[in-house]
Amino acid sequence: MMLTQYYLLQSLTAKSLKLAHIQQSMNYPNTLAWFSFLLNKRIVVVAVVAAANSYLM
Repeated sequence: MMLTQYYLLQSLTAKSLKLAHIQQSMNYPNTLAWFSFLLNKRIVVVAVVAAANSYLM
């Protein structure tokens, strides 16, 4: 169970970093807003996954 969560986090982080890099080549201030938005999303995903895990146990 923990491994799936870890891999999910890794792929999400990689995606958000890639997207942030694309944004950065366009203009810098947007990157920070975009990245914080993605981080917030990631926290939500983690919470959902954790809830699902405890529900399935």
